[in-house]
Amino acid sequence: MTVSGEHFTLSSDPHVGLWGWVTPRLDRLATEVWLVLICNVGGIVGYIAAMKYFEPLVISCCQNVNPILSSIFSVMLGVDPPPTPLAVFGDAIVFGGTYMVISSEAKKTEVTDVKEVARDRGYTVENKETRTLLDDKER
Repeated sequence: MTVSGEHFTLSSDPHVGLWGWVTPRLDRLATEVWLVLICNVGGIVGYIAAMKYFEPLVISCCQNVNPILSSIFSVMLGVDPPPTPLAVFGDAIVFGGTYMVISSEAKKTEVTDVKEVARDRGYTVENKETRTLLDDKER
């Protein structure tokens, strides 16, 4: 703020205070509740649920895309100016790195026929609903 020449104080004044964002105001309550409950909690639950299907590295790379998507949405809503060429270049690097991580993880996926493993362990798979041990059939 000093570099940009803006006037500020080290107080919690909501207009010029460096800590003005912590001043409790009733008109900010609905926005804060929305951000906390929907955006943060919903986003965290989504990331945790996705970890069941993807490697943690893929999830963390996708988290890097969040600021870029926020920038795009803010431009579409008209609350921010379009990004500068340097910002677009940086966004392209982040998108490229994320794409490389996700595509390399997709190549690591291995398909295994579990029927062979089941037969080696003494199981017979008759159909999707019925699985019996060979030992049980012999008794």
